[in-house]
Amino acid sequence: MKKITLKFGFVIFGISLILLAVEFFISMILGMAGGLGYYIDATISFIILLTAAIGILAPVSGMLNKKEKINITWKLFILFSFILTTVIFIFMSRFGTESSYWHQYSRGGSYLGSNPVFSSDGKKFIFSSPSTGHGDIYEMDINGLNKKRLTTTKNYEGQPVYSPDGSKICYVRESWDCQIYIMDSNGENQKQLTSGSAVSKNCSFSPDNKQVVFKRTSFRPGYQNGIEEFCIINADGTNQKCLKNDNIDDGSNVVFSPQGDSIYYYIAKTDSSFKMTAAEIWKQNINTLETQLISTISGEIYDIKFSPDFKKIVYIAWQGNQQQHTQIYIANIDGTSAVQLTNTKEYKSAPSFSPDGSRIIFLSTPQGGRGGNDDIISINSDGSGLKIIGSNK
Repeated sequence: MKKITLKFGFVIFGISLILLAVEFFISMILGMAGGLGYYIDATISFIILLTAAIGILAPVSGMLNKKEKINITWKLFILFSFILTTVIFIFMSRFGTESSYWHQYSRGGSYLGSNPVFSSDGKKFIFSSPSTGHGDIYEMDINGLNKKRLTTTKNYEGQPVYSPDGSKICYVRESWDCQIYIMDSNGENQKQLTSGSAVSKNCSFSPDNKQVVFKRTSFRPGYQNGIEEFCIINADGTNQKCLKNDNIDDGSNVVFSPQGDSIYYYIAKTDSSFKMTAAEIWKQNINTLETQLISTISGEIYDIKFSPDFKKIVYIAWQGNQQQHTQIYIANIDGTSAVQLTNTKEYKSAPSFSPDGSRIIFLSTPQGGRGGNDDIISINSDGSGLKIIGSNK
């Protein structure tokens, strides 16, 4: 079979560059329009990778043939292109899909990581926004003024949380995977804390500001969905250790207890059809690893957050015969005395308490919208004083 010449290899390279530009343009339009299924999106990704592989291997094959190092025919060239594309595609699927929050958003999903959180003095709040085209962390006064961008990289950054003294912020940065980062509250001195191929997210500081707890998902042979672990690392990036705990799921938000000797988290309980039936709140001692069930709350609820004194929780619950919208609830940590705080039809998410527990901040998405186009709402813990204080647009 005829060999590839060097001249023809560069012709293919040029054609591939043009095709890549067209394919990226099409994928961006379709992705931002939303509604693409996973398999359609994966097919587009594979075609883009194949085009790139053909463009790279064609001139390389031509050069090798010219020097008579290897006799690369068209049949071998196409075979090598498909093998290279398949290997890269599997690698990206294995280590990128689980962590790819921005990829999910660009396909039409909700923007994950907005996470509005009060500062330690209650005068400011931080959140993340897709308005820059990839996801960045911002700070704003509680009156909605003085919006300041804290991160400026080309990567997705989200799930920001202040340290108890307000001097630091921990957050997630996504590239090929998700890693935990820390920075000063003004956005300076950004430092990566975690490393490796595991997906790290949902970070929170210890009461003394010296440690960070987070949830890590690692992918190992024999575990289809990965292994979920809670891990603790010093705020300088040293001495990471993971806690043995078989009672973790993907929705768990993990935080330190006020004493710093334990962590609190919640897990979802489901029936045989995988419909959520309840949420369990757990406590684990980080030294003895002993776990304790605090409460079980019936219903399809999520985004459970704890008050500063750990006597109250705030959470999201679905409402309506066909679960058309969500509402904010507050209750005792044992699940008793639950009170509905909101009664509007917008989709609500990511509630959290102010430092004194008197207010709650959360996101509100208009019906038919998606995360990334939200109002940031403040409401008093008794349900009064609901007002818009900003936007993550």
